[in-house]
Amino acid sequence: MHVGSIAADKGAGSYGAAKAALASWSIGLSAELGPRGVTSNVVAAVHFLASAGARHVSGQVVQVNGGAFVTR
Repeated sequence: MHVGSIAADKGAGSYGAAKAALASWSIGLSAELGPRGVTSNVVAAVHFLASAGARHVSGQVVQVNGGAFVTR
């Protein structure tokens, strides 16, 4: 599991470039190691959920399920 950032998609200078590289690396790892049962994922938005800005987010389940369930 790698911690990414939306900066990877927003062009946020060298930080964004580093996070974009992390996302690309994770895709490569997934392709290379997936056949052996090893997964590689990047999580972005963890910072928001831990911030004061997310005070209104309560009692929720943030689904990472490949689309198996629709959100509420």
